[in-house]
Amino acid sequence: MIKKDKTYSEIKLKYHIKAKKKIRYDLQCSSCKKRNITLGSRCIDRKGKINYFCEDCTIYFYKQDNKFRTLKAAASRRRRIFDVAYLFEEILMDKYTKNKNYNSVNDLSGEEFQRFLNTAHDLYNTLFTKEEKVALEEVIEQKDIEKKISKKLKGIEF
Repeated sequence: MIKKDKTYSEIKLKYHIKAKKKIRYDLQCSSCKKRNITLGSRCIDRKGKINYFCEDCTIYFYKQDNKFRTLKAAASRRRRIFDVAYLFEEILMDKYTKNKNYNSVNDLSGEEFQRFLNTAHDLYNTLFTKEEKVALEEVIEQKDIEKKISKKLKGIEF
């Protein structure tokens, strides 16, 4: 059960670097009409038109759609969804590089790295149901999330 007023601490990632808020000078938010936005999300409407939404509107809609009490709680919960998936990829990456006797992720070719990311994404969706992902995202301590992911990855060979 998602707590609607809880804020989550950031997950510390090794390989995924959180990009600085990049302003897209060529975009306008379809909701608030601000120009030069930091892209939060996009969707295609029924007519096939792509609508872009700034980060602020994206979080606002997420708050409304999921009945969060505050924008801060909605933003931290939304961030957690992405970060747990990234953490899964990183744990899998460490296991993969160790198995291949690589010194670091930098030893992978661009093609191998992209293939790995695609496989990791598919594996995350195969190993965890939607309900399990939500439960994992709700875990408070990063080390406990890591333990749960590692347990699921036991027996996965490359």
